[in-house]
Amino acid sequence: MKSTLAAIALAMAFTTTGFAAEGIVYTVKTHEVLTLKKISKTKFEKISQVATGVATLENVSGSRRETITSENINEADTNNYVSLEVTGKNIVRLVDQAEAINKEVPATISTSLFGSVKKINVNATIVNSLYANSIKKAGIRAFRSLGLFSIFLSSSLTTTDMNCEADGDLLVCTQDSVLLVGAQ
Repeated sequence: MKSTLAAIALAMAFTTTGFAAEGIVYTVKTHEVLTLKKISKTKFEKISQVATGVATLENVSGSRRETITSENINEADTNNYVSLEVTGKNIVRLVDQAEAINKEVPATISTSLFGSVKKINVNATIVNSLYANSIKKAGIRAFRSLGLFSIFLSSSLTTTDMNCEADGDLLVCTQDSVLLVGAQ
């Protein structure tokens, strides 16, 4: 999750106010796949996490868009501990040690007749709220590296829910996001 959330950080660091017709627009489109291994019929621990996509910086003047830079995103993380565990009928415990998160959150859970997890869906708003502090810090660092920290900023973020589906002894979770940040 954090690969995508680090990219999303730019949006969470500032209030959404709408985009002007003139200025710089930073767009980040990502697709994240979090793969977890089955520890028990209700608990899964991360094996890998991959985020792919594209980040584009554009100069916008009216209807004209000029690409300043465009970079492919391909980040992988196998080190940081992440786990998902079903603890109730519609409750999942999400643990992310790197971000000091250990919370139970509501989720839509589908299980087999014998109680093994088949699917988990966590609403995008819930995931974003869990990572809000780290996203804000990462966003401030990213803007400073672009030299945009003293400019008026606006942002817009669209994410999908985190959808997880069992595949044998694996639980594969996916989430997409589109982030737009404007600076004048």
